Amino acid sequence: MVNSTEYIQLQRQIAKNVKRLRKEKNLSQLDLALLSDCSRNQVSRIENCEVNPSLLFLTKLAESLNTTVLELISK
Repeated sequence: MVNSTEYIQLQRQIAKNVKRLRKEKNLSQLDLALLSDCSRNQVSRIENCEVNPSLLFLTKLAESLNTTVLELISK
């Protein structure tokens, strides 16, 4: 079972990786949102640890960033 500290760390890692990969690809939050079929606000909220993306949305983000879900959650 995942405790709250591990959960928060995972949320922060996802946020950090999404932002890093987005910037590496020279994409704005709006660009990534359009590629992922969501709003720019949703991308911003993920990058700022305000929401947790669903597994389906993580898959969309990974595909849009040409990476894997595993890379999005890895340290």
